[in-house]
Amino acid sequence: MTDPYEALLKHAYTNITEKSGDEGRFIVPEARVFVEGKTTVIENFSEIVSVLRREPDGVLKFICGELGTAGKNEPTRAVFNGKFDKQQIAGIISKYVEDYVI
Repeated sequence: MTDPYEALLKHAYTNITEKSGDEGRFIVPEARVFVEGKTTVIENFSEIVSVLRREPDGVLKFICGELGTAGKNEPTRAVFNGKFDKQQIAGIISKYVEDYVI
């Protein structure tokens, strides 16, 4: 006669499904940033917020607060007053993801 624990354990292992590749992995798209005159533009802002499943206004408010500047949300992009580099924007988005998403 087998141990009830061993029998239950064997039954549990038969019901576990294998993990599939990395299709469930959470990946934030890289921000496409460029400077346009005296403003900085995140060209794929709408794509980023849709992957994060967050309201654009909340993400925009966070980025503006971190940059210390004003910004506005356009249909597919976000525009900020001032010149900021891509690494700075990427760092702020990463911080938002760590603090509010994951």
